[in-house]
Amino acid sequence: ADNTISDTNGYELSTEWDDCYGGSSGNSPDWDFNFADFQTNSGVTTVVYLDGEVQEGGSDLLAAFSPDGSVRGLASPEGGLPFGPYAGANHFLLTVYGNNDEAGSVFTFQYYSASKDEVFDVDETLSFDPPNAVGGVPSPFMLNLTTTVDLGLSLAEGWNWISLNVDAEDMTVGSILDTLGTGAVYITSQSSGYTQNYGEYGWYGNLENLEVTAMYMLQMGNDADLMVNGIPVDVGSTSIGLLEGWNWISYLPQNPGDVTTALGSVNDIGVYITSQSDGYTQNYGEYGWYGSLETMNPGLGYMFQTSGAGDLTYPEFDALSRYTENNETIVLSDKISDWHVNHADYQFIGSITTSIENREGSDGDLVAVFVDEKCRGIAERMYFPFDDRYYYLIQVYSNVENGENLTFKYYDSRTDEVVEYRESLPFNSNMVIGDGFNTFSLNREFSMPEVFSLDRAFPNPFNPVTTLSFALPIEEKVSITVYNLQGREVVSLINKTMQAGYHSVVWNADSHSSGVYFVKMEVGEYINTQKLILIK
Repeated sequence: ADNTISDTNGYELSTEWDDCYGGSSGNSPDWDFNFADFQTNSGVTTVVYLDGEVQEGGSDLLAAFSPDGSVRGLASPEGGLPFGPYAGANHFLLTVYGNNDEAGSVFTFQYYSASKDEVFDVDETLSFDPPNAVGGVPSPFMLNLTTTVDLGLSLAEGWNWISLNVDAEDMTVGSILDTLGTGAVYITSQSSGYTQNYGEYGWYGNLENLEVTAMYMLQMGNDADLMVNGIPVDVGSTSIGLLEGWNWISYLPQNPGDVTTALGSVNDIGVYITSQSDGYTQNYGEYGWYGSLETMNPGLGYMFQTSGAGDLTYPEFDALSRYTENNETIVLSDKISDWHVNHADYQFIGSITTSIENREGSDGDLVAVFVDEKCRGIAERMYFPFDDRYYYLIQVYSNVENGENLTFKYYDSRTDEVVEYRESLPFNSNMVIGDGFNTFSLNREFSMPEVFSLDRAFPNPFNPVTTLSFALPIEEKVSITVYNLQGREVVSLINKTMQAGYHSVVWNADSHSSGVYFVKMEVGEYINTQKLILIK
């Protein structure tokens, strides 16, 4: 097909480059415009560099674009410059079109390389100043393309969830982490093994190469910055295979993107996604994704829970895409200045969606989770629009995979009051407790009990950990023992004198078989027996 236009200098510029230059790939652009639509123009004499090399392709194409993204000029190669310091360098004579009121507007460029069958964004821009020419034979306007980018990661001492969205020349663990020296201690994958740093001997283990589709947990001995140079991943052709259950996934786009759009290709199977410290989000079906994790970011890794197998393909987000910052820094009053947690100190993570049921609450209120009075997670009051209520989305951390007892405290920002609650939970790695419609409710404020009591075990049935909460109105010797169906003692959980108040104990039945058990609490003349069901 002979489908061409002519610019004011008489050059014929093809608008069907596949036909004229023999391109056959879907990546060959279909740029088109009508120069007669515009009042004026500016001539640009330019040389194009790709990774520092002058581009010589005879079938390549250079295009100019206005701020609204419309094509405003097309040019094909003219061959070598006739004289001057750049004599022989392949060049383009590009006429850029616009209207008089667009003077001063910033125009951009894109370049199609036929040999690579790829369209590249050009680093430089042009301030439109018609009818003045830009560049010339002695000093052409230089346009630069880069196929590699730098991915920068800020690493904290301790644990870091990382991922890569660039293909480096060498993807081995030792090469990617080389600049960290002995500061990098250990790195593990979900299913491809792990590797340890042996100092002068280097990295050794069964994880040899890093994949762009995976998340990794990197343990650092100190704070450091890591820079990885490579070719940006083509997100459209790079899918992440998902299994039913938990998946350690990377984030592949070069720019941040909102969770709903990013996970659009797997909305039908996506259940829950959590970051290391930016919050988590749940899929509420017809209502969509909602939670404290609103934006996914390059360089970070995520744990993604699905209800079935599938393939995640990210869209590309441009640098101008709007996105919402994740968890903002919580400002702590003097009363709760010790309510802080360093997520990098901990290897395991879980989430608790909770609500305060016995108080009205207000913006700025906080709920924190503790283990032996040490803060393990904190969240600020949020509105849940689908049920017209307020809740708290708490990421909770531990270095013990299962079993630590979690307790709760509430901060009333209006009265500067701290309230302790009797409810407690056992920590389990990757635990997901509650959602916006079914929160883990806090309503039993701590006060001195009036009678002996043993609350119902939670959870029950359980696997393999459950929590037993009990109350003592006076200091007394307490015995809490677990028996099997035959009446034989399985384990003694408590057998000592304890102070008055509310207490809890965790039973980790990991080494016991599934079945029915009984827990018996004895305090003086008080006896309470409950049935427990262990399901593995």
